[in-house]
Amino acid sequence: MERAHTDTQYEVELSRISTEVAGMFGMVGEMIKDSTDAFFRHDTDIAYRVIQRDDAVDGLEVEIHSHCLEVIARRQPLGSDLRFIVFVQKAITDIERIGDLCVNVSEKTIEICQPDTTMMDVDVSPMADTVKDMYSSIVHAFETRNLHRAEEAVEKDRTVDAYCIQYYRSIIKRMIESCRIAPQGVRIISVINSLERMGDHIKNIHEAMNYLITGDIMRHVSAFRSDAYGHVRGILFVCVHNAARSQIAEGLARKIFGNTIHVYSAGSSPADNVHPDAVRVMREEDVDITSQYPKQITDIPLGKIDIVISLCEEEFCLNLPGVVRHESWFLPDPVSAEDEASRYEAFRRVKEELKEKIRALRERITSHAAA
Repeated sequence: MERAHTDTQYEVELSRISTEVAGMFGMVGEMIKDSTDAFFRHDTDIAYRVIQRDDAVDGLEVEIHSHCLEVIARRQPLGSDLRFIVFVQKAITDIERIGDLCVNVSEKTIEICQPDTTMMDVDVSPMADTVKDMYSSIVHAFETRNLHRAEEAVEKDRTVDAYCIQYYRSIIKRMIESCRIAPQGVRIISVINSLERMGDHIKNIHEAMNYLITGDIMRHVSAFRSDAYGHVRGILFVCVHNAARSQIAEGLARKIFGNTIHVYSAGSSPADNVHPDAVRVMREEDVDITSQYPKQITDIPLGKIDIVISLCEEEFCLNLPGVVRHESWFLPDPVSAEDEASRYEAFRRVKEELKEKIRALRERITSHAAA
């Protein structure tokens, strides 16, 4: 607590709740580690042990909630003490639900490991590692009342969401190619969804922790920012293969915005190289994009992104938390033109339309900044 109370028993009661919350954090942290280990190792013994631990987490949630109600009824807490009780009641709900998601990962692991099933290997360890890093940051933030560490966790949620998009596309593509692996693909998607939801619950804990430390209520603040531009640090253009439209957009935006804004492009299933016609057509603008290359969304420093612009309908929606604005500039794929001459003209049309749209975007951002 921030200060000692003259009533030592009151201090003991608050300290007990804090200790219990730390214990619950620790139990669920172990469940995250063990459930993901079980998934990667195909170890059903570990998976079953994770499932068995869920009752203990549920019981601890009920016990902590009861202790909070006792403090409210007997002590009528005010100020920072009341904020602490409110934080605890919100946080333990999200911690318990993270435990439930660990159980789901474990159950899907057991299903995946059944005999006579067609295996599908998908390396989701980067996503799992990011979730574990988020959880570690939020636990440390609680222990030290360090809001900066909690904010670090929220920044990583953007990367978790981006991994989710990339894995979806890869798995769905493989399921279409082979119906035999579809059941396994569905189970792996369920695991990915569970990891993504863990990130969302960690984000909820951050919001509660912000209230605990500052007294400010920030829940759903980002929901009211979708139609505003605010202070724009970076723009991300997304297109599935990140080989043509988004590469042209990146090159044009770098020229139009100069050094005032970070500009990036990426895709959920990047190609091997930038399309040569994209390079050629950009030479007309005296812009050399030969140093650009196709990138996955998770290769981008997502913490710097405030505007995401989708350039093709095929790309999954990239809903990054904290992003100021999402826009859809759906343009025809110039690569699909029938012959070389038609294709180059299609690239030129895309370039001209993008140039017009990016200039208009710059005007909107500049006008907002001046207002």
